[in-house]
Amino acid sequence: MAGPAPGGPAHASLLGLTLGDASAERWEIVEAAIRIFGPERVGWTLLADEKLIRVSGRREQDNPAPASVALPRIAECRLYVADAERDAAVAGYRALASRMAAKGSPDIAYGVVDITINRGG
Repeated sequence: MAGPAPGGPAHASLLGLTLGDASAERWEIVEAAIRIFGPERVGWTLLADEKLIRVSGRREQDNPAPASVALPRIAECRLYVADAERDAAVAGYRALASRMAAKGSPDIAYGVVDITINRGG
């Protein structure tokens, strides 16, 4: 199997959920990658056609979505949370979403971070 040419760039992609602020197009996973690799090496693709967070077997929340809407839906999933624990779990996710919003990250998104990593000379 052939790899990248010696001294040529290498690329990495990271698919995942991230917190942030949709109105400012600011996402924590992108900010972390930029701190590590620099802004010229980092790209971001929001997968707007993909839905967020699986609830009872299917993804249904828009991407991005307010965390105050998306996170409590996790607790409604019968695969993740037992009926007896549901109310407490919903309250916990609502509290988490409030803390996130207070820190400037009221939203959650699903996307791809692309990173170009220089190799060699």
